[in-house]
Amino acid sequence: MIEHPPNTQASIDSHPEGHFAAIADGDAAWVCDTSAPREQLRGTLVFLHSAVGNQGTFTHQVSWFAEHGFRTLAYDRRGHGRTPPGQQGSSKATATDDLLALLDGKQITAPVHVVGAAAGGRLAVDFAFEHPERVTTLTLVCSMAGIAAEIYPEGTSALLPPEFLALTPYLRELGPVYRGDNPQGTEAWRELVERSVPEDIVSDPALWVAKPKPTASAGHQNTPGPRGVQGLAWLMEPGGATPHGIPIHLITGDADPYTTPSAYTRLSRSLPGSALDVITGSGHSPYWEQPGIFNAKVLHHVSAAATQGAIA
Repeated sequence: MIEHPPNTQASIDSHPEGHFAAIADGDAAWVCDTSAPREQLRGTLVFLHSAVGNQGTFTHQVSWFAEHGFRTLAYDRRGHGRTPPGQQGSSKATATDDLLALLDGKQITAPVHVVGAAAGGRLAVDFAFEHPERVTTLTLVCSMAGIAAEIYPEGTSALLPPEFLALTPYLRELGPVYRGDNPQGTEAWRELVERSVPEDIVSDPALWVAKPKPTASAGHQNTPGPRGVQGLAWLMEPGGATPHGIPIHLITGDADPYTTPSAYTRLSRSLPGSALDVITGSGHSPYWEQPGIFNAKVLHHVSAAATQGAIA
């Protein structure tokens, strides 16, 4: 069932205020952090935005999860939103370095629930590979996380031809149901995102390939784990990356042209024990298009992981 589109402006107006916080190389990122007394916490969720997005695209998640007992962080990565590229753009820090520095600076040492949307999903997976002891669950939202070549044997050119990639961002990122039913929300998304899309962002499916194996993380195993789909399975396996394994949750929209339901079904079959949810009436941004359903799915997953013994 397609839920009624939310009052987008009211949700944006209630979004917690942000601040600059330290990341790697002495730089700072714009962060929204709903810190709460430790005794009231059910865990910490970190939201990682898409290539064209910024932390504001999680407007419908930050306060909602805080109200449900979680500390929630969303931040603008380098060159997105209010976060500058770095020291004259010369920073050599990686996106995983920045996330680690952010968590350390905020004294968040317990494992966190990481939710990565699209390109943010690739960062989420990279962070889990490099620092598995810092991740308790992993949610990939409409993200191939560098493994598209394994899931799409024939490549992605048929799904994402040059004509599609040349479209303005909102036509690629928001599904037709949402654009038709919620013109106010569509305009709010455009106002939030399109002014701050980094100029060097290029949607090139040819780059959606698995990265080389990582170096071993400090305090972890002496040998790095595998990458690609095999690596995701390794992350999930108890005794692989962590003693308990890292539960993986896959979420996509039924109208997402990037991570189609069939593609995520194939991926979930390759990851026994993973959770899969396809949200009806959503394109590439279910957290914005169908936030009530999206939030409930994420809450169920992270709560189930805590109940089943994963560190919360």
